[in-house]
Amino acid sequence: MYSFGYTLPAYLALDAALSYAQGHYRIALNVKNLADRRYYAGGVNNRALTVGDPRTILLSFSYLH
Repeated sequence: MYSFGYTLPAYLALDAALSYAQGHYRIALNVKNLADRRYYAGGVNNRALTVGDPRTILLSFSYLH
């Protein structure tokens, strides 16, 4: 077993989605990392860690045919 030489703390990232469709139209709101927690997404090697994404909000409108 390979050891990276560091321990990453546990974390909980919350994502949420809300959507509404009426006729041919759809609106959706997606939020990633709702609590805007800082976390390490993982280790690349024994010297580099990848940082998790900050809160990200995506609002989309769609026409469904």
